[in-house]
Amino acid sequence: MPYHMHKGHTWQTIDRYLSTKHLDKRAARKALVLGALRDEGTYPRFTDIFKLISPSSYTPPGSPPNPLDALIAHMNEDWFGLEKTGSTWGLQKPYAPGRTTGFWSNWYGDAEAIVRATTARAIEVSFNVDHGSDIPTNDNGEVTDETVSRNWPIEFWWLCGMRWLHASLTWRHEHANDRHGVVVVTWITPGNGDEMYHDLDAPPKHNEDHTFAIDPIDASTRFGSWIVGQPNNHTYGAKSWEGTGVGKWPSPVGVTHSSPEGAHVVTTVQPAFGDGGVSNQQPEWDY
Repeated sequence: MPYHMHKGHTWQTIDRYLSTKHLDKRAARKALVLGALRDEGTYPRFTDIFKLISPSSYTPPGSPPNPLDALIAHMNEDWFGLEKTGSTWGLQKPYAPGRTTGFWSNWYGDAEAIVRATTARAIEVSFNVDHGSDIPTNDNGEVTDETVSRNWPIEFWWLCGMRWLHASLTWRHEHANDRHGVVVVTWITPGNGDEMYHDLDAPPKHNEDHTFAIDPIDASTRFGSWIVGQPNNHTYGAKSWEGTGVGKWPSPVGVTHSSPEGAHVVTTVQPAFGDGGVSNQQPEWDY
């Protein structure tokens, strides 16, 4: 992704499924996905949850003929580094010097296990149930908004450019009402090799649905994502003037210089959906 902080097609699809505004449907869906994440025998791969989600409305701009299949392949190959034999997804290749997981730069690890465990725990937190415990049901064995002590939405974000893959799981409630709150998962990952946008207000490379905007003012949509920073950011090599030990040579230090352009010291942009921004296409992905 060309920004350090973004959402992306994958997590926008998952968080909207788990956070629908229909509360009984939200509770039932989260319970269904949590059951699948706990059942590795039936759902061995994380992406097997799409057998339950299966969003018929998943049609991102410029998508291939089978966008859901492409999304699953993208997660398995690029995020998890899995190997495919025929129609079956297996494990990634064993660690070897120089081998990385998926498209994560200079990192090898069990990305799928991290994503699976974090997503399961996020759902548990949203229900206020202990890790691994059962979710309360009604007499018909159904999980509804009334059977759980809380039913918070779950928001997923993605921060890249770090040295190893891990996740931040946070939550908060409105003090006036314990049933009102939100769970936020931030995936913290290495870079994937994409060139970053050094000029925040430059025309985006992926703006098929025309969601990019400079200095946006409208925040009335249900979903949104803005980036605030200086418009121009350039990295150059600077010599180090610090002393060095005998036999050690100083090397240039990469310094990012953020410079204003004209009168604009700080700018705000609304990233295009194709660049990891948030879509508000109609109808919403509130399937």
